[in-house]
Amino acid sequence: MTQPKTAISLLGGFSVSLGEVRLNIPGRKCQALLACLAAKQGQDVARETLCGLIWGDRADEQARASLRQALAVLRKSFGDAADGLLLVSNDIIALRSGAATVDVTEFRTAMGQGDFVAASALGNGEFLHGFAAVDPEFDRWADVERSALRAEQVRSLQALLHQAEAAGDMVQVMAVANRLLAQDDLQEKVVRSLMRAQMRQHDFNAALRQYEALRDRLANELAVRPAAETEALMAEIKAARHGTAPVKAAAPVFSPMADRLNRPSIAVLPFRALASGADMAMLGEGVADEIIIEL
Repeated sequence: MTQPKTAISLLGGFSVSLGEVRLNIPGRKCQALLACLAAKQGQDVARETLCGLIWGDRADEQARASLRQALAVLRKSFGDAADGLLLVSNDIIALRSGAATVDVTEFRTAMGQGDFVAASALGNGEFLHGFAAVDPEFDRWADVERSALRAEQVRSLQALLHQAEAAGDMVQVMAVANRLLAQDDLQEKVVRSLMRAQMRQHDFNAALRQYEALRDRLANELAVRPAAETEALMAEIKAARHGTAPVKAAAPVFSPMADRLNRPSIAVLPFRALASGADMAMLGEGVADEIIIEL
């Protein structure tokens, strides 16, 4: 008899189902164990790693006993499907590759294949959203995974936005741009994409409202004005609304003194080595150079 397929969701919340039946995995630490194995599907995870992540506040023997107990709970929850799902040895534990459908695995596979439509559909949710605190180490691991996945989700949406613009699909452009702006509404390039799409849909007023909202956010949060490219697009939209060609503004005359007065500045001075020796002096110069490059 064919075993029903296991599905584990880690994005937008934690859930587990076996076929059509949603499983209730008892115990927060048992859930954390399964979440960790699912996030690393197909990878061997050392028992010591899992003990440190989930039972870091316990002595080694007690932590290993707690791990064994949690595995017993998972085996009982999955029943006959457990043997095909979990790979367990004296040293390592793993969620077998392909034995379960894991949304994080599918999302990263789609990203690797360049299927950004599928990736954007799969990667629509925060990693372990609403998952209660387990252990400081596990919580830190989850935060790192959350940040990494959030960055990957943004990249998938940016790639999808580029594809939609190249294909001239303005409806898709607006949908994807709005998803990106829901995560960070200061992405000026994305706002321009949305403004252009609205202009091509002849929704000039909506495009201008996007500009005004961006201008206000930039002023309030960063104390800067929109980029010249955004200002030029705004002028183009206004001209298109009135049926006239936009008038190009004269190029601003650069004034070093005015530029210094109008913008905040930062200087990186050479570091002074407190210890003697040429190596320490070179280290100080290298640190200063690295900071200047990053700025």
